Formats: sequence, structure tokens, C-alpha cells
Amino acid sequence: MPSLAELKTELANLDVRRDATIALIEAMKIYESVGLGRISPGEVVLRPHLQPKIGRTRAAPIMAATEKAAEELMERTGRPVKTTEVIARLRELDLPVPGHNAANVVAARLSNSKRIQGKRGQGWWFSHKPWPGGEILFGESDGGVARDTAIPAQLDAS
Repeated sequence: MPSLAELKTELANLDVRRDATIALIEAMKIYESVGLGRISPGEVVLRPHLQPKIGRTRAAPIMAATEKAAEELMERTGRPVKTTEVIARLRELDLPVPGHNAANVVAARLSNSKRIQGKRGQGWWFSHKPWPGGEILFGESDGGVARDTAIPAQLDAS
């Protein structure tokens, strides 16, 4: 029977092989996504500096899933949603949410969306709909007015 030290060594070796396999899978996804077909066994050997940084890139599917989750919440509740509500919804859907600085990461994802706008202290709302409560937020396309500048709807001349 192997000793505890031998089992720990074997586990460490398996972790290294697992990480290498995950890196190869990610590389194959990238390779195939650009239309270069399938990778034959032994065809590609990635140097360490060329290996994808797993979990450190902002993938488009994650951004889209975050937007969709927030939009579903806003539609369902009919009001702006808070970042913590979006995080809870992402977790319900088993979508990746970082354990560290989750609110900052999700807020950054939503801030980069063209379909969603944020207002400090009030939450997130559709960028193409009037802000609930009688205010309309204007984006940069409206003559450079800051996104968080609000005008009461009754004063809006448009």
C-alpha cells in the first residue's frame, strides 16, 4: 500500500496533467473557432507563454449570459435590478461567478454592455427604455452627455 507522501505526490502529478489537458482543450477550441479544422494528435505543442490563461479572460459567452440574466430579471420585476440580484441569478443558472470581487466583475460586465445602463445607487436598467420613476438616462450618443446624467421625463423636449 502506498504511503501518504506517495499519494500526495501522485495527486500533484495528476493536477499537473489535468491543467495541461484543460489548456489543450482551450487551445483546440480557439484553433477550431477560427476555422482551421480539427487538430491531429501531436500536431500542436503550445509553449508556456502561448498557452491560454484559463479563467482570466472575459469570454463573449459569459458577457452575453450576464446580459441575458440581467435582462430577464429586469423584464420579470419591471424595475432596475441590483448587482447582487444579477449575481444570485447567475448562480441559479450555474454560470461562472468569481468568488473574489464578484460584484466588481459582474458590474464591469454590465457596464460594458450597450443594452444595459447603470445608475449608482439605483441599479441596472435597459439602455433603450426610459428609466423607471420618470427619468431618462442619456448615453454618449446624445451629444456627449454623461450616462448617469438624468433629466426628469416631463422636462424632456424630445
